[in-house]
Amino acid sequence: AEYMGLTQLKELVISTDRISDQGCCEIVSALSSLASLTRLQLTFVDSKDISDTTLEVLSTSLESLRELEHLELYFWSTNVSNEGVQMLGSQLAHSARLTSFALNLRNTPVLDEGILSVVEGLMSCGKLCSLKLNLNTMRHVTDVVAWTIADLLRTTSSLVDLDLDLRFTEVTQDAKEDIRRANSVRKFNSFKAVSYTHLTLPTIYSV
Repeated sequence: AEYMGLTQLKELVISTDRISDQGCCEIVSALSSLASLTRLQLTFVDSKDISDTTLEVLSTSLESLRELEHLELYFWSTNVSNEGVQMLGSQLAHSARLTSFALNLRNTPVLDEGILSVVEGLMSCGKLCSLKLNLNTMRHVTDVVAWTIADLLRTTSSLVDLDLDLRFTEVTQDAKEDIRRANSVRKFNSFKAVSYTHLTLPTIYSV
């Protein structure tokens, strides 16, 4: 990156499909030299070759991106799993400047533990304003994820925008309603009520 004059790059968008795990690893490894990045969007989709190795290398690179404010990660229809997503979640807890975060894990084998790690990591991001989380078709995601998202709403005063897709998961109606209640509570304290850009839940289409 230094040779190419990219060390002062502020924004980077990379999008590709059907790439190999090795190819992804080479790309995300190079990110560590881009310490000035404030916005990063990675779209690596539709490749079952992509594994936790990519997320492990990405998590290591994120340690160097201390200026990062906007992070979007799209890994749908890949083979990433709990182990890799948990490493990502652990790193998010140290992303103090993060204001917006998007994660799409649609049609991956990630379970509750992986998603919980991400949401719990975001609880340490005191400047988080926007969250986009797509868990569509993740049939092993259960109520504990919805409850933890509700806790995030209750405890993160800066969060004002939520785009959440829990269709075709195991999340029950009661747990979905807990997300609604968490937002209602915000109206009676110093928190601003969340504006749902999209709240895509079975039987709930708007708030």
